[in-house]
Amino acid sequence: LSDDKVVRLHGTEWAETQRFHHHLNILWQQWSQEMSDVAAGVLQQQLDAIAARTSDNKWLTREQTSGLQQQIRRAFAALPLP
Repeated sequence: LSDDKVVRLHGTEWAETQRFHHHLNILWQQWSQEMSDVAAGVLQQQLDAIAARTSDNKWLTREQTSGLQQQIRRAFAALPLP
């Protein structure tokens, strides 16, 4: 929250609210790390696919470039982002 504002859960003690926040924060950090790992894996797969298609040291055709673009878009669309 901006300006160090505080939100309390209605009817709870401050210490209980802090514990709840701590619990949610830990879960959020775990989820963020998992999603970071998933995204890194997807990016590595795309990098490997691009490297495989460009290993011949020749220009890609428009069709090949378009195919890579579609593949990258599909990979990103499949990521479970909030």
